[in-house]
Amino acid sequence: MRAQLWKKNMKAQVDITAENILPKPKPAALAGNPLSPEEIDLLLKNIDSYSKAEATEILENLEALEERNTIDGAYNDLIAFCCYMQEDYIVGKHHRILADLFMELEGGLTEHEDGTTTGKDRAAVNMPPRHGKSILTSLYYPAWYLGRNPTKKVMMVSHTTDLAVDFGRKVRNLISSPKFQKIFPNVGLSSDSKSAGRWNTSAGGEYYACGIGSSIAGRGADLLIIDDPHSEQDVINGNFGVFEKAYEWFTYGARTRLMPKGRVAVVQTRWHMDDLTGRLVRDMATNNKADTYHVVEFPAVFEIPEDYYVTVEKQADEDGFIPQ
Repeated sequence: MRAQLWKKNMKAQVDITAENILPKPKPAALAGNPLSPEEIDLLLKNIDSYSKAEATEILENLEALEERNTIDGAYNDLIAFCCYMQEDYIVGKHHRILADLFMELEGGLTEHEDGTTTGKDRAAVNMPPRHGKSILTSLYYPAWYLGRNPTKKVMMVSHTTDLAVDFGRKVRNLISSPKFQKIFPNVGLSSDSKSAGRWNTSAGGEYYACGIGSSIAGRGADLLIIDDPHSEQDVINGNFGVFEKAYEWFTYGARTRLMPKGRVAVVQTRWHMDDLTGRLVRDMATNNKADTYHVVEFPAVFEIPEDYYVTVEKQADEDGFIPQ
């Protein structure tokens, strides 16, 4: 029994009450009152005070509620979804920041009566290689998004069609998996979804994978994901013309495919001042009609300020402890 889950579950949706887990009759003092994690731990420590049948019932009820809370958490939180779908998924601080941004994108913009707008519909994220950006961006995020929005259209773009289609295959297989079905029981694949890079959900949603420069006539996108629009090989070989081609294809092709209130996420490793993110940022600075992107930059090497350790030592002296 993993009782510690009750202490760390981020999105628990079910109150754990005596009625939920204790066999009848229940102590009157506990009736109707949610049990805290400490009370649950105490209950488990004293499980031997119950009969074998009662103890079995308590443990079975706790397991069922634990599973329900985990599933509710995976539905509402992208990182919880990643951890549920992949038990050994390692969460770094940058993953949490990226996931929170993706969840904001899913919510889109909200216009208020006073004329203000909150939320986000455009994001550009710069991240070094081998930091887990593609697993979150191109695998788990589109699957989670379609689970919550099964009638929407997702367009997945990478620097080559083969790479985008490979992710499309993985997303398709993820959606048809038993674990995904526990979280989103009403979302599946349409019966004719055989292609890895082009398939539909059972609710009429669409997924389309393509590479930079591909023909996308007739395609639409509620969520446009561009994951690494440039190959490092082009940069190494001095083929800088790919930057202009990618920008033109995005501006006059992919972006025009957006549905009303469509969202855009550009996630890439930076290679050049004229790469796609560089051009989008330049557009924001020079054209007041350009789309406004929320830009997040994760450095490959985090430079620690010179006074960092002095500050830590002072903190330790004042509070009476030595940081680990």
